[in-house]
Parts: sequence; structure tokens; C-alpha cells
Amino acid sequence: MGHIRRNSLAPGAQLPSEVEASAELGVSRGIVREVYRSLSTAGIVETANGRRPRVSRISNRVLTQLLQHALSTRQVSAEQMLELRRPIELLASELAAAKRTDDDVAALRRSVAAMKATGLRREAFVRADIRFHEIISRATGNPLFGLIVSALRESMELSVRIGVRSPRADFHQVVKTHEAIVDAIERGLPERASRLMGVHFDEARANVLRAELDKARADATARQRKSKTPAGTRRPSGPN
Repeated sequence: MGHIRRNSLAPGAQLPSEVEASAELGVSRGIVREVYRSLSTAGIVETANGRRPRVSRISNRVLTQLLQHALSTRQVSAEQMLELRRPIELLASELAAAKRTDDDVAALRRSVAAMKATGLRREAFVRADIRFHEIISRATGNPLFGLIVSALRESMELSVRIGVRSPRADFHQVVKTHEAIVDAIERGLPERASRLMGVHFDEARANVLRAELDKARADATARQRKSKTPAGTRRPSGPN
């Protein structure tokens, strides 16, 4: 990393080979190889067989892995992740309303149309919803919004799917809110776009909490039924 900074290297720039770095630093090639491997895992360097290492373009890979680990190990909850996303995406929608292009608006319209076309296909609905937020982050003109929003969104996909599977989720209202956000962005109304994004997050939070409550109730019912089954007996399997 020091070499990259000292030489102000841009993404794609070549770095010293293992042999060159080993000679320059006075260490073994094995050590250099491990350093490059670690930098590759961190998303700082690109490595491939048969070519020199190169400076990587920034990506959301490391942040996504960190957040997914936090969720999967229950160190944070889906609700806490939504709390983190909310102010970031409210600001993103505000900036998008001020900086969007006609192409951004057209892409947002297509995303909403895709949501409508999904019917009850929830996986397709989730994909269209994810695309919607990616377009807004791109429309800010700030690449960091794209990285952070996409990392948060990817890590939240499981929770989002849980939310939309709730039989009490109101898909029609969710689509209407998305349409209103696009209208505000197209008309160049930052405050309204931000406020409506807040409404969207309130709806998303409610859906996730309802889904989690439904799951908790179902789990409790299953445990109760299991506890009523006498030990050492088998449930009837039906007629042979």
C-alpha cells in the first residue's frame, strides 16, 4: 500500500512482480506472495496467474462480507441494519433529485415497472427493488454512495426477502411509494424525495418486523406441538 501511495498509482497500474518486490525489500518471494494475496482479499490489489499485480478499483466486497458476517452471526439485527441504511439512503435520494439525469429517471421508471410486473413472484420483486436503490445511489454522482448502499443492500437481501414473504406485506403500497419517490426525483424536489424515502423505510421496517413476529409465533407453535408429543412415540404417518 505504501508503494501505491508514494507513487500515486491509479487503478489498473502495474505493481512490482514477486521477484522485483522480493529483491527490493530483501524478503522471500513467499512473504511477498502472501502480502499480495492479503491485499487481493482486501480488494486493494488484483492478482492473476501470468501477469503482474495491479491496483484494484474500489469495490463493496470487503464491506459486504463484513456486514453479512455481522448479520449471519446475529451480532447485529435486520432492524439495526435498516437504521444504518435509512439516513444514507435519505441523503442519496435528496442528492439524486438535485443531480439526476434523464437516463437515471428512465431507469428508475423501468425498475418500478418491473416491480409491478412481478405479480406474486417475490424474488423478482426483490431484484427490481434492489436495482431501484442502486440507480438512486448512482444518480448522486458520488461513487461512495454506490459502494455503501450496494454493500448494505446485498447484506440485507436475506432480511428483505423475509419481509416480502410476509402475507401481510402490502406490495401495492410499496410500489406506490417507489413511484412517488421517482416523481420527486424527476421534478427536482430533494426534500420531498428524502421524506418519501423515509416513508419507504418505515414500510420496510414494518414488513421486516411483521415477518419476524410471524416467524417467532410459528416457531413457538412448533415447539408447543413438539412438547405435547410423548417421548419415545412416533407421530402417525397416515394410512399405508
